[in-house]
Amino acid sequence: MPEFKKKIAGIILSGEPPINDVARDILKSSKVPYFKSKLTSMECISLIKNFQTKLDAKDTSKIEFVKELADRQLDMGAIESLLR
Repeated sequence: MPEFKKKIAGIILSGEPPINDVARDILKSSKVPYFKSKLTSMECISLIKNFQTKLDAKDTSKIEFVKELADRQLDMGAIESLLR
């Protein structure tokens, strides 16, 4: 729904079942960034809650980790299209 588009930064889909074709088409057409995790919802929430996001230039290992994670998990094309 268009009125919610600006309020959604991204979606995490959790659980074992794969995303069905209809849901995948809806997600792609929405252009909202998303990723799929086999973890449960509570495991995802726990990881997000405990994720340390504050970085400075000295945190080279954390910065490298974030870059690698982004390369593997984020649809940068979808994110870029939202910023245009």
